[in-house]
Amino acid sequence: MEGTEVTLADGTTKKIEDIALGDEIKSENGGSTKVSAINSFTQATDELYSINAGRPLMTLEHPVLTTEGWKAVNPSVTTVKSDMGTVGKLEVGDMLVTPNGPVKIQSLVKHTIGSGVTAYNLATEDQKGFVAGGVIVKGFNKVQVQY
Repeated sequence: MEGTEVTLADGTTKKIEDIALGDEIKSENGGSTKVSAINSFTQATDELYSINAGRPLMTLEHPVLTTEGWKAVNPSVTTVKSDMGTVGKLEVGDMLVTPNGPVKIQSLVKHTIGSGVTAYNLATEDQKGFVAGGVIVKGFNKVQVQY
């Protein structure tokens, strides 16, 4: 979502709307990866989710990395819209993988937003996840339209 901070390879952050092709961002394994594609679109849903009282970060199908693997609020939608295979259901109590170590999900809150919010998905050259909003999220495959 607009305003989400993406962690760059050097540890600084940049708003997702300011990310450019070729930018080096922090990957899921702590290394770096290059942005190979950017997909921006007007969000069709008016529901976004926040974790642990953070700002609204993701749609119900956007996967985040947990200690048990990739999970989403509604994994059946994720499976339909991506080529990730099996994705688990994200729930309170799950342990997120973050750059600072595991963080327990204390709250997962649905927010209703107005229409016209711009959402962004990034693809990385190695198809790895990356750090956005302090959590590890999955990028999209360049051939996908969106999650």
